[in-house]
Amino acid sequence: MEIKKMNESFIKSPLNYICGKYKILSQIVPLFLKDINCFVDLFVGEANVGLNVKAKKIVLNDNLTYVIDLYRKLQITSREKVLEYIYNRIDKHALSLQIYQFEEGIQQDKKSVRFICSNCLFF
Repeated sequence: MEIKKMNESFIKSPLNYICGKYKILSQIVPLFLKDINCFVDLFVGEANVGLNVKAKKIVLNDNLTYVIDLYRKLQITSREKVLEYIYNRIDKHALSLQIYQFEEGIQQDKKSVRFICSNCLFF
């Protein structure tokens, strides 16, 4: 199998897992069927596969219930509220996050307006 260069159109998860699949999406996604009714990601983790698959319905599952709870919250909360919360935590705890880099990433990826897909179900 030929390894392709990373496709810049993939949506990157807001989470970062050690075994995340973002870097190999260009190898995984072409293997999926073109017309998927229901896609089930059994071990969703950071959700990079689920966020980038084209399907009518997407089911994301993980045994880490707090991760699923986070995804559910992100799904129903506006982008503005999520960013406001993040900025408030940064200020409150005097974190040294390079804020300009963070904002630049958000601006470059307009798809991040929807942090979590609207047609996803979480279990």
